[in-house]
Amino acid sequence: MTKQNKRLFGAIGLIVVAIMTIVAYFIPTNQAAAISEQGDRIRVVVYNQYPSISFSGLSSTGAISNPSAEISFLYENIDYVDFSLTYTDEDGNDVVIVLPRFTPTELDPEFGYASGEETLTIDLTQFGLSYGQYTLAANAHSPIGYDEDSLEFSYVPAAVTDTNKTDENGDPIITIEYEEGTARLEIMAYDDDGNAVFTDPIVIDIDPPYSAGSVTVTLPFSSYGLPTGDYYIEVTAYKYVSGTDEYGNPIDVLQPVDAPKVAFKVYYVAPNAPAVPDTGTMTGSLDITRSDLMITASIAMAAICAFSLFILSGRAHKKDYRKNLRRRR
Repeated sequence: MTKQNKRLFGAIGLIVVAIMTIVAYFIPTNQAAAISEQGDRIRVVVYNQYPSISFSGLSSTGAISNPSAEISFLYENIDYVDFSLTYTDEDGNDVVIVLPRFTPTELDPEFGYASGEETLTIDLTQFGLSYGQYTLAANAHSPIGYDEDSLEFSYVPAAVTDTNKTDENGDPIITIEYEEGTARLEIMAYDDDGNAVFTDPIVIDIDPPYSAGSVTVTLPFSSYGLPTGDYYIEVTAYKYVSGTDEYGNPIDVLQPVDAPKVAFKVYYVAPNAPAVPDTGTMTGSLDITRSDLMITASIAMAAICAFSLFILSGRAHKKDYRKNLRRRR
């Protein structure tokens, strides 16, 4: 076999390998075929007998406007759960209140443990408590293990309960729940440095008889030309209290409620904010699938092989021409 033929067969072999690679890529594996033919899947459920406890329900911002809070919790494989409530008094001391123990009544017939979801109701006024920050702790017990979880929340006269919505301008929409007796709400937003971003606070007057309720407020960030970033919302509640006028006559005076300030964080995206660049791989940014990439690469390889055959063929004709010329001489 001549050297020219060897080069020719080598190039043909490269083309054959490329075609086989493409065909093998699109052939389904035995495992996939077995799944498609059988059609049934085996589901294995592993039971974890260790206890588990977790709080699952409260305001998304961790604040309530009602002294009677209902807090949901999930439990698994427990005998009982001990709850405690902790707060800091006026002297800076931590005070712990032991709440009633939760003992489930229905147990798993196989393991003798209980799993499910329950709601814990905490009435702060029952313990003589008012506005402030609290920590609820849960300790789950079983004969083979122990688990715990905790939840921090604030009780304020007006609480932001939702900060995940925006309007067509990108302005955040918040929901504020307020307790009975609230007559006015004042809303102010601050930046990371603590600077007020509104010229005047947003004022919302509540109509008599001042029942507990909620109100939805759109924060006009776009009209103030604020940049993208985190902002903090403070809500001040006002109530009418008994007082006297300058002549000593009894009147109702609108005054702010003496309660701790709670900052509710919202994230704002300015309308003219540039899009975040995609820093992924080159193929990801070009939106090219794996199969398209393989086919394109194979076509390119085939083209290179064909071009190589063309060059080799040209060299072969030139070599034969010189050989015949020498024979004539």
